[in-house]
Amino acid sequence: MNLIQIFIHRFNQPLAESRRPPAPAAPNITMSYAIQARPALGWREIIIMAGLSVWALYVIVTQMLAG
Repeated sequence: MNLIQIFIHRFNQPLAESRRPPAPAAPNITMSYAIQARPALGWREIIIMAGLSVWALYVIVTQMLAG
């Protein structure tokens, strides 16, 4: 959950007028526009979350196979 919070807070720069969603915009739409404007900001967290997901899946599968 902390990784998700860090991911979201990395997009804290105001968007240029040309990159903003039409008003009024819900927070999730604004976040989507911010990610599209600067997608490189979140790769570190995405890679860590993907690694943790693969590790968790590995643990679950090995637990199920081991009995």
